Amino acid sequence: MAKDTKIEVSGFVFYTEEDAAYARKESEGVEYTRSRIDMTDPKKVLNAYNKIISSKMFKTPVGHKYLSELRDFLIESPDIESSLILPIDFNPKAVTVKDQERLDKEEKKKEKELKKEQKKLNKKKRKDRIEKAYLNNKKKKILKEASDDAVFNTLRTRFAISLMLNIVFLIVIILMVVMVKNSDIPTIIDYENKLIDRYEDWENNLNEREEKILEYEEKYNIENGFNTFN
Repeated sequence: MAKDTKIEVSGFVFYTEEDAAYARKESEGVEYTRSRIDMTDPKKVLNAYNKIISSKMFKTPVGHKYLSELRDFLIESPDIESSLILPIDFNPKAVTVKDQERLDKEEKKKEKELKKEQKKLNKKKRKDRIEKAYLNNKKKKILKEASDDAVFNTLRTRFAISLMLNIVFLIVIILMVVMVKNSDIPTIIDYENKLIDRYEDWENNLNEREEKILEYEEKYNIENGFNTFN
C-alpha cells in the first residue's frame, strides 16, 4: 500500500493499514468501555478513567479522544477534585502497530526472561531445600548413631562392672569355703555336736557310777547309807 494512502477511522486519518487496524481495535475498546461506565456516578467515572490512564490502554487518537471526553466530564463535575484527575499521556511516536508489536515483543521477552530467572530461582530454592533436608536428616542420623553408641557403651561398661563384681563375689565365696574346711576353729554346728558328745559321755559316767553304787549297796545290805545287818 502506498504511503500517501489515507484511511479514516472514527474521524481520524491514518496512513498505514497497520495503524488503521490498531485504531479500529481501540474504537471497539472505547465502545465497550463506554457501555461499562456508569456516567451518573462521577466517582466511578474517575476510578475507571484513572485505571485506563495507568494501564495505558489507549494509544491512538481514537482512544485519547474518548479519554478527553471523560476528563472534561470529571473537570466539570463539582464532586471531583481536579487534583485527583490524572493527565493524558499521549506519545504519537508509539501509536503505530509496528511500534506496538515491538513493545509487545519486548514486554514478552522481559516476561520470558523474568519467568526464566524465576524458574532458576525456584530450582535453586528447591535444591537448597533438598540439600538442607538431606543435611538435617544426616545430622539426625549421626546424632542418633552417637546416642546409640553412647547407650551401648554405657550398657557394656555396666555389664563389665557387674561381671567383675560377680567374679569377685564368687572368688570370695570359694575362699571362705576353703578356709572353713581347712580351719581348726569349730563352726557353730561342730561346737554344738561336741557339747552333745560331752554331755552324753558325762551322763554315761554318772550311770556307771550309780550302777556300781547300787551293786555295792546290794552286796553289803546297805539302805539309805546304813548297814541293815544286826
